[in-house]
Amino acid sequence: MTINGNLNSNDVSVSYNGVTYKKSLKMESKTTITFTTSKALKLIIVTDTASKKIKVDGTNETTDSNKVVEVEIAAGSHTITKGDTMNVVAIIFQE
Repeated sequence: MTINGNLNSNDVSVSYNGVTYKKSLKMESKTTITFTTSKALKLIIVTDTASKKIKVDGTNETTDSNKVVEVEIAAGSHTITKGDTMNVVAIIFQE
């Protein structure tokens, strides 16, 4: 995984599956997260904002009321970029 972007200088407090996250990556116009998977997976992006958009492979995905986006992705190269202004606290891959 390659991350190009800036950390948020302020701590956040976002909980997901019993873990509380304090540090976050600011999603700005220049922020990119790239990665490659060898098989299809569920991509889970945990943010600090509900009902906002984040782009996965160029498609806007909207965070749910729990501030989470879940997307099924195929094997291959993928990119996460800014949709709306928000902070990303975790990126999780689930089989």
